[in-house]
Amino acid sequence: MSSNSQLITYNIPVSFIDINVLREDISVYLGPLATVEPAIDDNNGRPMRVYQITAPRKLTPIELEDLEKDTEKWDEEYIKLLKRTPRGNFEYKDSEIHRARMEGGSTESRE
Repeated sequence: MSSNSQLITYNIPVSFIDINVLREDISVYLGPLATVEPAIDDNNGRPMRVYQITAPRKLTPIELEDLEKDTEKWDEEYIKLLKRTPRGNFEYKDSEIHRARMEGGSTESRE
């Protein structure tokens, strides 16, 4: 892709996806130019927290489901790590979950 003019910006609700999971894995789904930032959407006068994504296309429902599942797995792994080492500094990017996603790609790409 030669131009940022081919990128779109859109919001997804902050629901069951951790920002760290989304930031680290977004390139698996949307390529190396994709970015994500926390934002506030006016939502017709009712401000709502969202993730603002800039990428060549939107995430598919299956990709969003992958991100939700990886968030759930990361939450479980993080709690286990904290129980073993309460003052440890653990990051999603160093997890087995992230490594598996980077190596295996999205669920859609494997179907």
